[in-house]
Amino acid sequence: MFRQNSWGITAAAFSGTIETRVKVLDGSPATRLTLRSGRLGRFALAVLGAILASAATLPAQVRSNTATVNLAAILGSSISVSASPGLVNFTLPPGGVATGSPTITVTTQWVLRPLQNVTLYAYFTSAAAALTDGAGHNIPSSNVAGSTNGGAFTSFTGNSPFAAGSSITLFTETVVGNNRSAVFLFAALAAMLLAVSPLWAQLSSNPSAVSLQAVLTASLTLSASPGLVTFNLVPGGRANGSGPINLTTSWVLRPNVGDVTMYAFFTSPAAALTDGAGNNIPSGNVLGSPDGSAFVPFTGTSPFAVGSSLVIFTERIRGNNRSKTRNDTLDLRIDTSGLALPAGTYTGVLRIQAQAL
Repeated sequence: MFRQNSWGITAAAFSGTIETRVKVLDGSPATRLTLRSGRLGRFALAVLGAILASAATLPAQVRSNTATVNLAAILGSSISVSASPGLVNFTLPPGGVATGSPTITVTTQWVLRPLQNVTLYAYFTSAAAALTDGAGHNIPSSNVAGSTNGGAFTSFTGNSPFAAGSSITLFTETVVGNNRSAVFLFAALAAMLLAVSPLWAQLSSNPSAVSLQAVLTASLTLSASPGLVTFNLVPGGRANGSGPINLTTSWVLRPNVGDVTMYAFFTSPAAALTDGAGNNIPSGNVLGSPDGSAFVPFTGTSPFAVGSSLVIFTERIRGNNRSKTRNDTLDLRIDTSGLALPAGTYTGVLRIQAQAL
């Protein structure tokens, strides 16, 4: 195959000089031809013309048709949520507020189309029993509150696509150009079951569960006031105390407790009060009136003292009073009948204690 690069012809009646340069594609060097007029010149020109004509008919560069391959890359919408730790602990005070520990950290990740709304919800599956002891005693979701990123606490009483009456909304974000693919971090103190919903596409994430463990410790407490009751004793007679003793008893008990009983007692039946010189007032000469009832002497038996006790109340524990506060009163009287007491100041300590069995 030949390719003609350049040539020049100067002729007049076939006289003159013809110069041509031919490049052979197989690598042979270019050749310069000098032709003179006459028959030889005419013959050479004819040969040269044939060569040139042949070269002109050689094909130029040939290109095939273009084959096309279509590419399709699909990035599907996705959304996921994770929460840690998996357990939040509460130490419950009776009738009070407890904050869970540790704080829940939630990570939400999505790849979505523009102009979708992403909403993160926390919810319980049961509004009536967010937490339970397994024996029928429940903490409703309305008694659990969540705080997102240090904001105000909100009770779990709202609605979501996943639960009615036991949800809160943690955030809502509109997907635009700069957050079509995003990772969102937030912290909540009391978020339990977590799920995300892009509202327009109704694409829901996996639910991320956080277990709650709330410990309500059994307790039984009482208080008594005032701390001092005085008597103006009369020889061979009765003297009432300066005022009633006000008693407040509070308890939080386990289901297997049957009764709560409060006792008042002296540690010594022979010497409920004494002047310190061997002259004593026995507990049998001290009388008590619980809640305005008849006066009875301190001669009974209790778990705390024998022969010098008095029962103030006994309450049967049922389902509706396992957690309760009650108020009672105790009036006191001293009867010096049959006692040959010298004048003096007599002191003693009345102890009051409750027991749940």
